[in-house]
Amino acid sequence: MTISGDTMIAQVAASGNVTLSPRSTSDLSLVGRLTPQNSSEGLAAVSQIFNNFLIGKPSDVIVQGAGVGPGSVSYLSYNECLFILQRSRGSTKESSR
Repeated sequence: MTISGDTMIAQVAASGNVTLSPRSTSDLSLVGRLTPQNSSEGLAAVSQIFNNFLIGKPSDVIVQGAGVGPGSVSYLSYNECLFILQRSRGSTKESSR
């Protein structure tokens, strides 16, 4: 899920394999779709992101993990432990749920 402020703006998923290495930067390709916005706050959030993109200004968003891939990664499964990695421009916060 991708969040801007208090607004969920998109549902996304990794488009391929993800490798996370300690103390490093990992490229992550995402695919998904924007969530239709019906409130004035939601429309304003999405409009601001598009306006920022057009003028080359970064936008602060949080991409929050909600699941892991195939069952071959048993130590990250829903039944045992799910780690949430929140990524915001400029900082990373990791927590467990």
